[in-house]
Amino acid sequence: MSHLFRHTPHTTHHTLHTHEHSTTPNTPPHTSFDRSSTAAMPTKRARATKPTSADFYREGKEVQNRSGRVTTAANEDRLFREFFGCGADKALIAWNMLESSDLVPPGGKINHLLWTLFFMKQYPVEGLACGAVGGSKGKIDPKTYRKWVWPFLCALSELEPYVVSFVLKCSPSLFIY
Repeated sequence: MSHLFRHTPHTTHHTLHTHEHSTTPNTPPHTSFDRSSTAAMPTKRARATKPTSADFYREGKEVQNRSGRVTTAANEDRLFREFFGCGADKALIAWNMLESSDLVPPGGKINHLLWTLFFMKQYPVEGLACGAVGGSKGKIDPKTYRKWVWPFLCALSELEPYVVSFVLKCSPSLFIY
């Protein structure tokens, strides 16, 4: 079976391919997504301004269902790190890297990246994750959760050569004589 989703980094073109080999006359044709042309994709609305770490704190509080609660800056940073696994400044850097590499999934928002960071930190079962990241709007639909977490995971993995460092620490006690 051919790949339904073909992604090449640093491309901005999208197209929707339709395959007319349906088995019954009333079934819709099979569709696949390809980023090589913008013919069938709606235009992506650009943010009016670049996001800031304050935007990430605000969205993070909403995802955690803590909007409206006032805490100290140090406590706010601690709570953000506990929930998402990194500070708002690092999440902002990841967002900016995704944007500059044109890897933000079409229609993706800051809260979707935060859902993905939560997923990577906690690796929860789907039901718990949907309840945890729904925020003040309540539990989100599992299909919606998957729709955003997996594309953002793939996009973040494209940044791996730039954001992951590997340090090997050797100790004499590790060697067997």
